[in-house]
Amino acid sequence: MTVATYLRRATDFEEAIKAVSNPELEHLVAIRDVPGVTVPSNLDHAFAAAFDRFDSLIWESQVSAASPGLFRNLSLAHTGHPVEAMDPYLCQDPCRYSGADHLAFTHRSEAGRYLAIGTMLDQFTLTIGSGRLTVLVPPNPRGVPLVHPHRDTSIFEELRLDICLAVSPGVVLSIDGQDNLSFNPGECLWMNCSGYEHTLVNRHSWLGSRCSVHFSVWPWIEFDHPTRTYRPNRFYGRKHPIQMIFDGDLTR
Repeated sequence: MTVATYLRRATDFEEAIKAVSNPELEHLVAIRDVPGVTVPSNLDHAFAAAFDRFDSLIWESQVSAASPGLFRNLSLAHTGHPVEAMDPYLCQDPCRYSGADHLAFTHRSEAGRYLAIGTMLDQFTLTIGSGRLTVLVPPNPRGVPLVHPHRDTSIFEELRLDICLAVSPGVVLSIDGQDNLSFNPGECLWMNCSGYEHTLVNRHSWLGSRCSVHFSVWPWIEFDHPTRTYRPNRFYGRKHPIQMIFDGDLTR
């Protein structure tokens, strides 16, 4: 049983969600310049240096007809034990599947502790979960989804943050029923990836690329390393995760 499944079956997690449910907040598409988050000015240098320093740890996404974009990645966290790999976009079901329990990624990797990357992640007072340094490698198809359109996990389990460091014109996030979402280098962006089906699209050039730091922050659950236990934090069932972003609660 995954951690997320346990939360929903063996705790009052669903009741806690109902207690703070707010449709207006949950219909938001994105929050730019996430309050309270400082992006180090030398994060781009640390990003490039990490791909050189940890060359043996780089992994590439599996390219398929449904997901033709090629990404080179360095993980920012690990589970502490081997995880069976699984391409999340090759299944027949249109929902996104993960080959691992996303809430099991509780241990910061070497790349996640490296230089300004570690400094950036250390500012968060909430538990940081899975994440990666990722590069969209050109050439790639133009005008088609580069990954299978999907939704991510619940905002009550994790908040997905993205810091774009470099991006080609026309590489955007295509969101179902919404305008394209552009990326601003150096900006920490929260995207409502669980509320809206989305994908990355290259609108202009076959040589479009993007470099970004992508990671999750757990709004309600924390992992205690000395005891290796999960437990509710002070916001659990009391404050909506999106309101937490607006109030700067992720880093204080």
